[in-house]
Amino acid sequence: MNTPSIKWMSRLAFAALIGITSFACSDDDDDNTPAPAPNVITIDEVAANDADLSTFVAVLQATGLTSVVADENASLTVFAPDNAAFADLLAAFGVTTLDDLIAAVGADALTEIVKYHVIGAEVMSSQISDGYVTTEGLNARGEKMSMYLSTMSGVMINNGPKVSAADIDADNGVIHKVDAVILPPTAGELGLANPNYSSLVSAVVAADSSVLSTLTDPDLALTVFLPDNDAFADLLAELNVTSLGDVVALLGQDGLTDVLFYHALLDEITSAEVAGAAGTGIGTALANSTIDIAVDGNGGVTITDEKGRMATVEAVDIQGSNGVIHQIDKVLLPN
Repeated sequence: MNTPSIKWMSRLAFAALIGITSFACSDDDDDNTPAPAPNVITIDEVAANDADLSTFVAVLQATGLTSVVADENASLTVFAPDNAAFADLLAAFGVTTLDDLIAAVGADALTEIVKYHVIGAEVMSSQISDGYVTTEGLNARGEKMSMYLSTMSGVMINNGPKVSAADIDADNGVIHKVDAVILPPTAGELGLANPNYSSLVSAVVAADSSVLSTLTDPDLALTVFLPDNDAFADLLAELNVTSLGDVVALLGQDGLTDVLFYHALLDEITSAEVAGAAGTGIGTALANSTIDIAVDGNGGVTITDEKGRMATVEAVDIQGSNGVIHQIDKVLLPN
């Protein structure tokens, strides 16, 4: 029997080594194969999989906003009206189809209404607190409009629509389903929604109806300096009375009406514009009356009324469809 030569065995060993090495290299190549990209589920896809949001999905498509909520790099909160909410809106406008609604409202207006349901940050229901937030909806001046969120009985928006299902998660944000379409409010309506202005609301109700109609006039562009409840309490003490009824008795309805008109300017001035608008003798919505606006070196804003009383601006840029609210700590009084 012939015995394999050492030379032949060496060749076999070398071949085996080549095979083992190749196999090992093949394993290494497999290990280095990139892992498949994770499947990203965006807000538009989550909504499309919810039969109760089918009208909302159709409205997104009709307004060209699907791409906004489909952005994988976004972080959004969407208050999505359910189908019943859109049915109520169609009924309110006396129409039966989405095309009819677009014709009645206008394509641009409907786009801003839908954007008004979107906040540019992810906010879970547990993170919501009472107060104003900024939406993506723009008013006629291109300013992002505000909405008021309250949590006393679930989550309520602008003292009306309620969240019916919260924290519907997506990879680029969260959906909170709501039971009504949220129409962008005027500055007056935004103020009425906040319980911190309840004294002002009572004053508006007690005054002539022209005050409310002015604050909620969609064709105006207003700046409204709103005194909070503490400011009204201070006014009662200053006038040595105990109730709004006493104020009405002291000033009369016409006098109270004048006081409220004195808090509005017939021009929209945001905090970014106030430095350029500051000065003395600035006319208000009350005929033949003025206020003085001053801005200090730190950006603080004060308003001096015709009686020489000074109010400080405490919160700014609460933006409605027809103007802006700035909160002040004192009720202004004209001569």
